[in-house]
Amino acid sequence: MSLQQSAGLISALAQPDMVDLVNRNFVPLQKMVPLRARQLFINETIGAGVGAAKLFEEYDVENFALSKPEGTSMKKTKPGLGYQKTAIAKRFGRQVDITWEMRRYAKEQEVVTAFTNLSHFIPQRLELDLTHRFTFADATSYVNLDGDTVDLTTADGLALASAVHKLAHTSTTYRNLVANNPLLSQGSFEAALDLISNQTLSNFGEVRNVTPNKLVIHNNPVSRRIAIQLLQSSTDISQVNPNVKNAWQGDVEVVVLPYLATTATGKPDSTKRDIWAIGAFNGNVTGWQSYLAIFEEPTLWTPAKGNNGENFTTQNWSFGVTGSYDIAVLSGRGIALSLPTSVATY
Repeated sequence: MSLQQSAGLISALAQPDMVDLVNRNFVPLQKMVPLRARQLFINETIGAGVGAAKLFEEYDVENFALSKPEGTSMKKTKPGLGYQKTAIAKRFGRQVDITWEMRRYAKEQEVVTAFTNLSHFIPQRLELDLTHRFTFADATSYVNLDGDTVDLTTADGLALASAVHKLAHTSTTYRNLVANNPLLSQGSFEAALDLISNQTLSNFGEVRNVTPNKLVIHNNPVSRRIAIQLLQSSTDISQVNPNVKNAWQGDVEVVVLPYLATTATGKPDSTKRDIWAIGAFNGNVTGWQSYLAIFEEPTLWTPAKGNNGENFTTQNWSFGVTGSYDIAVLSGRGIALSLPTSVATY
């Protein structure tokens, strides 16, 4: 068994298996996690030359007209701005160098190509960061895999999942945390829908409307089975009579997030495998107000003449990838979450 690793340098010394006399079959490991979390956020592309920050701010108006007795003036409405949240550009990257010897003598160029292909690093990091907004939804911050403290609060200063979210122009509060954090079932699913229906309020405390369209789960088999039964069965899953229609069939899409049950560094965390959420994830302002601000889409940097990608004295080639983004959760409205703590182990 050979365990060869180097600190960002692909060389014949660090990976002698690639250049020795032994005939080997090199086998790739499993595929990366599929990229699904981005669809749950409102994507906002920030162009160059407009600064490294983007502020998102609520505005609101009252719902109803008021009576106007004969000869009297109309009563004035009270439009108002709400809470605000700022996305600040954070840049991420990864680099690898490869020696002339490895480029020249390596027997499996497919492996060398895989070593220098950095295209997955930024998308996978973005998937992890977006998913962790659900994983740590009951926290106001967490320490990410870089060791940085990440602000997880919504614009009212509370955790995403809360029973006492604040409104800007009334003392009324709203909740988006399903009571008692139940496991996913038909009853808890309907309780979450009821929560969204009755607790989606304007900043004046008046009822507003959103249409939930996605159910977010981890890819553990129990959650997947229940979700499929709930949303894809042609009949009500609590009935034996095949003529009882399933009211939710086709209305809500299941979104499976493999990183949902992970630690801040992306390692498995079985205690979080039963987290689930439902919401209006429609990618625009009529749904959940959570923004992904993209300041730089993933960009690959490869050696080329004149760009210093090749070191003259060593003939090493450098490959890199960068990207820049931030996540700003403006509101907890339009989403309901349940955060049960699982005792199951892998």
